[in-house]
Amino acid sequence: MGVLKQLAARMILQGYLVWFACDFGKMKAKKEGFLDSKLYEHYSMYGTKPTLTKADRLHYSFCKISHIMVITGLEYDNYTNKIKHWRVENSHGEKSGQKGFYVMTEDWFDDYVFQIVVHKSFLSDDLKEIWDNAPITSGYPPYSPMSSVCFK
Repeated sequence: MGVLKQLAARMILQGYLVWFACDFGKMKAKKEGFLDSKLYEHYSMYGTKPTLTKADRLHYSFCKISHIMVITGLEYDNYTNKIKHWRVENSHGEKSGQKGFYVMTEDWFDDYVFQIVVHKSFLSDDLKEIWDNAPITSGYPPYSPMSSVCFK
């Protein structure tokens, strides 16, 4: 499990909500309330699977941060010791998803979640050291895919 998911899971299990930024335009069933990277098999039509990494998709503007939501819960599988799904509350109200909520798969988290907000008390000592020593910057330039929500 990646660092973002570990931190998000720890916060949820301690009763915190997790704010996150994602590309909400990809692989979703809006009416049914599902966010799943395997929802549609577009590649089967063309006989090839996509090979771009998440970093490549950002670099080539195939995806960008387009929406912010909140993780409100998770479903954990005790047999595999893995998170099965995340419960997500959308900001569009009850008409989107199932009364405003979505089920997000692990794959979708990996592919389309780019940022989360983490309370500093959940950070490891290594991450706290990076935080304490990181240079303060003015942020992303307006043309960056990581700043697209900020400049709307």
